[in-house]
Amino acid sequence: MGAQFGQLGGNPTRPKEFDYQNDNGFRVAPQISPKQQSGKVCMAVPSAPYSPNFASNIYSVRESHISFVPPGTYSLPFPHGFTNPPLIQQPILPVKIFSKEHKFLSLEFKLKKYILKDQMSAEINPTGVHIFVDMSNIGIGFMDAVKIAQGLPLSQHLKTPISFENLARILERGRNVQKRVLAGSLAFPASKRENWPPHLREAEKLNYEMNIFDRVQVEKKNFRSKRKNRTPPHRSTLYSPNDITSADESTEDGATAKIITKNGEQGVDENLHLNMMHSILDNRDPGTMVLATGDAAQAQFSDGFKQHATRALRAGWKVEVISWSRNMSSAWYDPDFLAEYADKIQIIALDEFIGELDASPIV
Repeated sequence: MGAQFGQLGGNPTRPKEFDYQNDNGFRVAPQISPKQQSGKVCMAVPSAPYSPNFASNIYSVRESHISFVPPGTYSLPFPHGFTNPPLIQQPILPVKIFSKEHKFLSLEFKLKKYILKDQMSAEINPTGVHIFVDMSNIGIGFMDAVKIAQGLPLSQHLKTPISFENLARILERGRNVQKRVLAGSLAFPASKRENWPPHLREAEKLNYEMNIFDRVQVEKKNFRSKRKNRTPPHRSTLYSPNDITSADESTEDGATAKIITKNGEQGVDENLHLNMMHSILDNRDPGTMVLATGDAAQAQFSDGFKQHATRALRAGWKVEVISWSRNMSSAWYDPDFLAEYADKIQIIALDEFIGELDASPIV
């Protein structure tokens, strides 16, 4: 089931409203207050075929998009001094959009504010836009967002497909894209295209350079001191039944290093970091760098996305960081970082596009 984030106006326990049809031919299902019926999901469906200018027609009827609002308070990160706050700051649970056409039109409607900003700041620049997609970060964030939207525990296994076509539309927005790079990993041999999920094959058709790695056994050391009470009891939750544990190694400070090997990815982030540096070094004029990731931490063999983004900013590039709010590192919201590059960096949360990114079959 898809999910969408929308704008919430007024009291979240508004009374039930009966079906009606407005002047734009948009029929709205009844809205049920959380206090009246818990778990009820409403749907927004068209009552007539869409006209070519449907997206612009519904721009003035924002309140027509009625969705179920669950109990509780919700908010997306909105740091002080953030120059590009999202119009929508409260997630709303599932609105079912029935067809690919509906999702496309809904996506175009939501992207209007970003496209307008692109047009206002457009510069004639042969370097154009360079896009780097950390598919692992985006994919995991998408699955977590779907589970939260459906009220499911994060531990539950789901196979909700993601639409890379719509993700690419969010990242590209009709701009002069000169470079498209995607990196990710698979548990099965990545060299065999038949092992690729649909969204990866979709990305390849959209001319993204595909760097798909096999997952490998990655070592992780957890240090446990021989001294009493050095390590809290809850640390034992670090271990998984799927972990392969070797013998303990003693360290010179008296701690015990427990070696754990786990099936994980290696080199994915570093591949993107290398491609980012190629863009900076190979282009005399700076362009716009789009990072589809919320990760800012140091990688195994590199100092991380934020450090590479900072290098790009210092070289005169503009940077967009696009990911899920839950997966967005707080390092991107560092006040000093934002103050220094306020006119060159834009942070976009994917949360409001969750329904459009859900590629589940029509039901």
